[in-house]
Amino acid sequence: MAEVALIEKSERLGTPAETDAPAQPTHRVHLPDRKLPPLIEPEPLPRRVLGLVTIVIVLALYAFTLKTFWAPADGGVDQNAYLMGGKQIALHGSTRFTPDHPFEYVGAMMIVPTKNTDGSVKPDFDGGYYPKYPFGQSLLFAIPQMILGRDVGVKWAFAINPICAVLAVAGTFFLARALAGSFAAILAAILLATSPVMFVLANGANSHPACVACVVWGMFFLVRWWQADSVWRGALAGLLLAYACLVRYSEGLLVLPIIAVAMMKVRWRDWRSYLRVAVPLVAWLIPIATLFIYNKVTIGQLTGYDASNESEFGSGFRWEKLLDTWDLALRTFHDMALFFTLPLGVAGLIMLFARNWRAAVAILLWPLPIIALYMSYYWSPERGVSYARFFLSALPALLVGFAVCVKFGIMRLGELDRSWANRIALPIAAGV
Repeated sequence: MAEVALIEKSERLGTPAETDAPAQPTHRVHLPDRKLPPLIEPEPLPRRVLGLVTIVIVLALYAFTLKTFWAPADGGVDQNAYLMGGKQIALHGSTRFTPDHPFEYVGAMMIVPTKNTDGSVKPDFDGGYYPKYPFGQSLLFAIPQMILGRDVGVKWAFAINPICAVLAVAGTFFLARALAGSFAAILAAILLATSPVMFVLANGANSHPACVACVVWGMFFLVRWWQADSVWRGALAGLLLAYACLVRYSEGLLVLPIIAVAMMKVRWRDWRSYLRVAVPLVAWLIPIATLFIYNKVTIGQLTGYDASNESEFGSGFRWEKLLDTWDLALRTFHDMALFFTLPLGVAGLIMLFARNWRAAVAILLWPLPIIALYMSYYWSPERGVSYARFFLSALPALLVGFAVCVKFGIMRLGELDRSWANRIALPIAAGV
């Protein structure tokens, strides 16, 4: 009787009785997408401001150094194709170059459009040549010429790559700061700026500085989209990583971290989640589709390398070559890229698994495919910038690992033993 009275009273008051079963939800609860948690504790505002001031000083000094050695000219063969493509885009809206007479110079990296599988010239060839490279770098060179005119714009076109080099160093700082804090991020940025291969290529008219800038900032926005779940960050991540492919075809491999992050972020049972995580993928696909359509219309192939028959898998890229080149690649990384710090970078990427294995997987999918691809490439000159340049876009990932190693390895050792000897020796070791 007491139980019945309790139920009647609860019905009058509109509250469930204690003996009632839990109420069933009337609609499905839609959970937010899975986010990447913060990997470090929030920094105090003074330390964060000090880090920003320091990196601004580093960037200013780096820009001044590049300006000291900068000259608006380049005699390289590859560079000629990028510059010629930029000139033609500014003048005619296409990278196509048609000589005015039979003896006019045509660069070695300009190709004849082909449609035949054997590489023979198509019967209706009308004398037009195209760079074998994607049009992204040429478009960057064309923009100053279209805005400022040919006389002034040509000089500013040669400033594109130094500007991109400074932006790449800045992007390395912000990406490393998100994973390892300001102090370690500053060290990573300085190491990229002073890397021999970066320093040599920054003032050239090749494709590498612009490529690494797009890659670093694309990965930064990908991580921030993963953490903050904002559409514009996801769109920027996809667009920047796609534009890196518009500069260098090999950077198309960077769709792998996009796919990995999307898979780790999605709620598999919620169709709305599929739409949300597709943002960077759609943003990546639009420029890539534009590139392929342009190539198909102009040169009859999906890439300029298809038209030149230079880089087919099985000939241009071979598994046997990868096995033969691994020691050369390690020496090149050590001599021309990350002297002494390469092992610390690798150690840091491994240590990142202890912090968050999802973040570690996403970061590793950035450098590993690119490094493996170019280790299998047929053209691998002994050491030097000529070979090291292929790996430039992977260096910031290794420097992120270096920052993680500094933050959670070297600096933690100092916390374990606060003797004056370690307080002096550990910073010196980290700086070396």
